Amino acid sequence: ILGIVGLSLIAIMVLGGIFLGDSGSSNAQEYNGFRFIPHPQGQGWITSLANTQVLFQYLPSDVESISAEPFSLGQKVYVGFDPQEFPETSTEIQLVKAYLQLSGRSAPLACVRSDGCGDFPLLRSDDECVVLRSSSEAKIYKEDQCVVLQASGDFTQVIHAFVFRLFGVINHA
Repeated sequence: ILGIVGLSLIAIMVLGGIFLGDSGSSNAQEYNGFRFIPHPQGQGWITSLANTQVLFQYLPSDVESISAEPFSLGQKVYVGFDPQEFPETSTEIQLVKAYLQLSGRSAPLACVRSDGCGDFPLLRSDDECVVLRSSSEAKIYKEDQCVVLQASGDFTQVIHAFVFRLFGVINHA
């Protein structure tokens, strides 16, 4: 049993080193008190949010220019999706859900329209939510009780901009 524990500790230290990288790295970036360390294989940037090491493709400075209205969210925030635009299993929907949960919120899925919704509830006008919407302009704005993440094609940057604001990495203007 000690062998298993020993091997487990070694695995944790090795994996920790991989994910944490070299904390003294000259390539590390600071932003608003958060330290971003380059991923060892060049796959993005690692920082700590809610005591969890999180990998981002972009730095806050890369996405801070995305227009964003100030927002605040309660403890239960629906992740609203249009099944014709984003299936509930899409990477974008699952990322938003995971980041909301990392922030300590309940993040159930809900549909914005009834067509093709299956067993998911339909959003009501008084439900607090985060919704992804395709448009030619990347921005974050409030619409009723929802925070809308709007982008064209790749939503990675606007999702990162949202998450950095959600965790206070980028301050609300």
